[in-house]
Amino acid sequence: RVQFPPSPPFIMQLSKIEKKCFLKLCEELQELACELLKAVNKKSKNNFKEINEELIDVEKRILKLKFLLKELGEWKSTE
Repeated sequence: RVQFPPSPPFIMQLSKIEKKCFLKLCEELQELACELLKAVNKKSKNNFKEINEELIDVEKRILKLKFLLKELGEWKSTE
């Protein structure tokens, strides 16, 4: 029986554009999370406007990521 050497682990090499896309989405998600936590922890904050603005920013970044993944042939639709 022939034994093959184990395959090396897959290393994800990101381009500058991919890194920027990923990091920008992370940044927007973090900002949305902060606003949501403020709403929970500070009862008088009334920051629905800020939450909505951050949500719009997150949606834009998600669309950009979907577009990037479609270009790479890696997008798997959940719809």
